[in-house]
Amino acid sequence: MILVGSARPGARRPVMVPVIVLTLVVAAVAGPVSTARGSDVDDAAGRASRRSAASATAAPDGTDGPLVERLAVGGTARVIAMFAVEGSTRAAAPRELARRGAIAARAHSIANDLRGVSGRASVRRFAGVPAVVATVDAAGLERLAAISGVTSVRADRVFRPQLGRAQLAQSVPRIDAAAAHALGHTGVGEVIAVIDSGVDGTHPMLSGKIAGQACYSTTYAPVGSQSVCPGGVAASDTSGGGPCAAVVLGCEHGTHVAGIAAGRSYDPPGAQPPIAGVAPDAQVHAVQVFSRFNSSNVCFPSPAPCAAAWESDIVAGFDRVLSLSDTVDFAAVNVSIGGDITESSCPNDPAAVAIEGLTDAGVPVVVASGNDGFYDAIAHPSCVPDAIAVAAVNDADDISLFANTSKWLDLLAPGEAIVSAIPGGTASFDGTSMAAPHVAGAITLLREAHPTADVAHLLVALRKGGKPVYDPYSKLTFRRIDVGGALDAYSDDITKPVPTLHWMPALATAPNIAISWSAVDEPGGSGIGRFDVLKRAVRWDGASVGWALAIDDSPATASSPATTPGWTKCYAVRARDVARNQSNWTEERCSASPLDDRALVAATAGWVDGAASTRYLGTMRSTWSPSQRLTRPGIVVRKLWIVATTCPACGKVAVIWNGAIAKVVDLRSATTKHQQLIGVFSSPSARVGTLELLTLDDGLVSIDGVGVSRS
Repeated sequence: MILVGSARPGARRPVMVPVIVLTLVVAAVAGPVSTARGSDVDDAAGRASRRSAASATAAPDGTDGPLVERLAVGGTARVIAMFAVEGSTRAAAPRELARRGAIAARAHSIANDLRGVSGRASVRRFAGVPAVVATVDAAGLERLAAISGVTSVRADRVFRPQLGRAQLAQSVPRIDAAAAHALGHTGVGEVIAVIDSGVDGTHPMLSGKIAGQACYSTTYAPVGSQSVCPGGVAASDTSGGGPCAAVVLGCEHGTHVAGIAAGRSYDPPGAQPPIAGVAPDAQVHAVQVFSRFNSSNVCFPSPAPCAAAWESDIVAGFDRVLSLSDTVDFAAVNVSIGGDITESSCPNDPAAVAIEGLTDAGVPVVVASGNDGFYDAIAHPSCVPDAIAVAAVNDADDISLFANTSKWLDLLAPGEAIVSAIPGGTASFDGTSMAAPHVAGAITLLREAHPTADVAHLLVALRKGGKPVYDPYSKLTFRRIDVGGALDAYSDDITKPVPTLHWMPALATAPNIAISWSAVDEPGGSGIGRFDVLKRAVRWDGASVGWALAIDDSPATASSPATTPGWTKCYAVRARDVARNQSNWTEERCSASPLDDRALVAATAGWVDGAASTRYLGTMRSTWSPSQRLTRPGIVVRKLWIVATTCPACGKVAVIWNGAIAKVVDLRSATTKHQQLIGVFSSPSARVGTLELLTLDDGLVSIDGVGVSRS
């Protein structure tokens, strides 16, 4: 897996108001950073368990300084700026010529705008992704952030390879690829795009299999970055897809990945058994996105030079595949690249627009989850909602200690000691980098078996047919892919699940309320996966708190939220099945909690305050005299109760609403019972007014509170 950067949580889904993000410092380009390692390296091999992202340490002190200082003293920074076209930041498919034209025009306008204020600005544009990559000074950055329609400005991060050192002869049988091969599905006519460090098309596993190639690489002197594309150019849409340079650490990575996904059968020299990729007859579109870095700050802890990828070059690779998606039959895109772990989904990631565009075009994007060993966080861009995030298992189907998992993870695949091609031979590598191409190859076999399948159908087949693997750290169960099982499990599950939010009391006096929910899927469907729960609240006087997620993407089916005196809390739930079909929200269900007696004003002097554990919130207000009044103005209510004690010596109380008697309540009873909920009225619409309680005789009237509900 290719990882770099300090561990930090990602941003949650933004509101619709555009926010310009001006956090331009990236640890990878500003100083030494902590990195992920393969499982055989000392620090990972000695780790007895995986860890929470909360335990992650920040990047070393001082990593933020140099980039900011360069801007301040006349230096430059590389940034990715997203912009909207006709109010939308979605990518444009190749057939959307008008939208592509609008993106090109907007990018051209932004470039001209930048050059007008900063002669040092250089700008890269994309064909289908509404974004520009700019090298700017301080004036250019200020201008870029102020341009109308620019929705975000983010640092162009650097991701770099960290490789560790089963065989394909073992891992491919483990995922039962033979079940597809036996049916004649070996990847014939399919193309896997490998966005990586380039692919060696002369290797025996891959010769004659390169269907296309491209190269995106960056020269940027401030961090010692050099383009490795032919002639040192920044971009080539038709050449330069070979390995970046065999002498540079990390350049063998893309060849190894391509061999796992699509390598033909090969008998390595020596005693090794023959090896072959998952889809051995598929072709490869090699997209080289790495640059040569000569800086120890970037390469640390490995020596310089090393291979690393600018995020903008990765986005350029996505953009190229998207541009070809109408003419090339891409079965899948494999991206064994990432960094900057996050505990959240990352719909605002710079790669998200392109990944969404590819998914909409029917091309699954498989992304490795990262090698930090977290059980509650994964790396960018695997956290993008439309990405298929993949973590690694060992040969016993235990989740690898180095593998990142979280509730956003989609699948598992073999990723330890995987022998595959590298320039000049073979090597054994560990990593989620090795797990991802197993999934890309498996998808290719399924796509050959079901040519019209969309991404959701392919994913649900892999999930339904996979082997359940329980993660004792995250307490979640994931699926390790099984191609034979996926072929058997393939179905046309596109029906939304039907959720139910179960009954809850209209008025509750307990400190917590039990809520629960469930959902059903169509017969033979993929099964229920996860739930979201919304909550809103309305106070007795009409103040309110709007809808917000109380539970986000969880398998849980019950909760015990706290009640709040005087508030009505309402909930709604929606469900997703394993195929990611999402239901509508249920109708809301609401439960109110009473105001206690202390919220009522004693209008006469005959009331006595008391305390008892048997009473609501531990207090009550009592009187033995007639004509005693309690009052509370400014109530907004649809349903009204009083909370009172009934007993043999109790009396009568009139409930008066806006000066008129709404109900006379007789509190006399053969036995004494506290916290009795006595309904007064229910209205089809909200009423606003003043409540009064008036005692009618000399019996005991003991009031615990007033129930007010807006639902």
